[in-house]
Amino acid sequence: MATRIIAALAGALLVGASGVSARVLMDPQPTTANCTWKYYNQPLDHFAGSTSDAFVLQQRVCFYDDFVPQSSKPRMIFLYVGNESPVDVYINNTGLMWENGAALEATLVFAEHRYEGQSVPKVLDGTRDCLAYLSSKQALADYALLIVTMQLEDRFKDVPVVVTGGSYGGMLAAWMRARYPHLVLGAIAGSAPIFGLPTFAAGRPAGLTLDGSAAVISRSLTSNGGAGMTNNNCLDNLKAAWVLMQYAIDSLEGGSQLVKDKLALCGAPPKPKSDEAAYLLLWLQSAYFLLAEGNYPFASDYITGSIGGRADGTGYKLPPWPMTVACQKLQEDFGVEFASAAKKTHVGGEAHRTTTKYDASDAEVKQVAASGFNVTFDSKAPSRFTLAVEADKIVSAIGGDEPMSQQRLGELLEGVKHAADVWYNVTENVKCYEWRDDIPSESSLKKKPLLAQARREEMRRAMASSPKIGLKSGPQKKEKQGSVLKRQQEFLDSERICQYNNPKFPNNTVPSAFSWDPLVCNDQLYIINTDARGYGLRDLYWPPLGPLTTKEAYGNPPLSLLDETTMWPTQCAQDTAAEQHLYGLTNRSDPYGQELYSYYGNVLTASNVVYSNGLLDPWAAGGFFVPALTPTEKFEGKVVNKVAGLSNVYTVLIERGGHHLDLMFSTDQDPPEVVVARQFEVSEMQRWVASYWAARRGLGPRKDTGVEQGVKLIID
Repeated sequence: MATRIIAALAGALLVGASGVSARVLMDPQPTTANCTWKYYNQPLDHFAGSTSDAFVLQQRVCFYDDFVPQSSKPRMIFLYVGNESPVDVYINNTGLMWENGAALEATLVFAEHRYEGQSVPKVLDGTRDCLAYLSSKQALADYALLIVTMQLEDRFKDVPVVVTGGSYGGMLAAWMRARYPHLVLGAIAGSAPIFGLPTFAAGRPAGLTLDGSAAVISRSLTSNGGAGMTNNNCLDNLKAAWVLMQYAIDSLEGGSQLVKDKLALCGAPPKPKSDEAAYLLLWLQSAYFLLAEGNYPFASDYITGSIGGRADGTGYKLPPWPMTVACQKLQEDFGVEFASAAKKTHVGGEAHRTTTKYDASDAEVKQVAASGFNVTFDSKAPSRFTLAVEADKIVSAIGGDEPMSQQRLGELLEGVKHAADVWYNVTENVKCYEWRDDIPSESSLKKKPLLAQARREEMRRAMASSPKIGLKSGPQKKEKQGSVLKRQQEFLDSERICQYNNPKFPNNTVPSAFSWDPLVCNDQLYIINTDARGYGLRDLYWPPLGPLTTKEAYGNPPLSLLDETTMWPTQCAQDTAAEQHLYGLTNRSDPYGQELYSYYGNVLTASNVVYSNGLLDPWAAGGFFVPALTPTEKFEGKVVNKVAGLSNVYTVLIERGGHHLDLMFSTDQDPPEVVVARQFEVSEMQRWVASYWAARRGLGPRKDTGVEQGVKLIID
């Protein structure tokens, strides 16, 4: 297979004057079949010194070392730091590495994240606190020890390492450069939502918006943001559809049956004046985050495979530009008009820029909370119909000269159903939707953010209603807090012996993305740019969900992480214990990410990092210095931006890019800006490596702390 790859490259590699590859199209694309697999015994706990057989996990690692003859040293090791799926997913999709390995004269290495795929501890079942060793810190220590071990071989001695990864893997790549600068020369961090952690975003000029992801998703539905979109009707029609569906289910004669028929729902129609309408809207809306992540110019199973695909991370393919496909029947003019503050307006315009910032002022909070609107349907017909909305309530309905046209409403609902099909019927064999059973799992705080956010909102309310000991409160309030601490102590005193007994995954195997929930809990890795949506006319969603500011639940940061009288137990640890009989997760809440910042904060001043983000990707809202755009706002910026004050740190902004598109294989359908992005990333790696080898030849070993002191972070 190695000969096959090199032959493909020889025919496809186009080199520009600078020596950087202009376009690489590989056919066939490399896969896991091209790997040489090795297994490394990693300590289960890098920080406790135990190396007994019972406390070892075997880390699975893919090597491809045929780009450089064995008689020569590679110029660099190109290491993918695996994240929350089996490493097969990244091997099969990371074209940036395969396509440029020859030009970079690199050995390719793909390392699997602990507790994923085949890199699962032997002691998962029957061991006390088996999940205690699942964290980003332990994962980075795995990669560091892997590098040190590789460089003991003559072939790799003194060979520099460049790391890459996407999403959480992008965060790992940047953190790897910051924490281990003596081992890692530089990092390509794709779609890394580092600024989605509130403490990290404190210096961001635009602030961190809790509904930032909702705005990004909504941009894909507009002419200024979406691929091939000719108007903004899809955005307006969807926003109106949610309100009209709620009204139809609760108040329109025959409306609930109409909704059932047009959306092809299984079972009984949604029950009027119950929670079922809200659940149905939540189910329908949950698809858009995932479609936006996978909004690529080519058919792809990357997102479908990552969140519930086969063991090797493959799944059914979404079509090219799935958000545009979802809008095919919703770009029609359904006579939708919005009015806000007695003025005609549209969704997501400049007038709705005020943000739900995590540190929002009281005035900002009041302004957003009060942002009601009127929506008119079929405005040009005698049957025009207007609904007045305040927060999550429909407060009045005003008809026209004729009753609202159920035929016209049915046509709108058919467009909504077609949009839902793109995600929920990706298999093309669903006859009707079991939506009551098919609401995405609440368990994942990253992959299913809308449902998970609702769960966290319940937790916030519970926390806010139970005052902390240490405050001057009455006896009854102290008793409530005492009961919380009592339950916490009971949990801590339990035996906590893990019982991993999953009949679908025998012999200590785990499903894809098994590591994510426990890791989020242990690291308190709560990315909050997904926490709010649906306020006023700011995005495609309704009804509103989520906090306007985290201060209303958590108080003003910083919070004490050591004082047990003010420290809150984590719900995730107790839920995992109760539901899965798995133990070891942290029981110390850190909602602002303060401990993460204390460990990884120097990433904000690390050198030799390229942060790339696609502006169609919901996670871009937490990206490193990504501009905050309203849904209808046109991007006027540059692809490559130098971060002033830092050494060799750049942001790369891909206007029509989904989730780390630049890391994917090249296609003829790629927008020009991603071609530029890849060229720049390769040129930076070549420059880092050339500087490294020049320093070794002329001045001895590189001395690099990886940190620049006393700088101000702004986009050039």
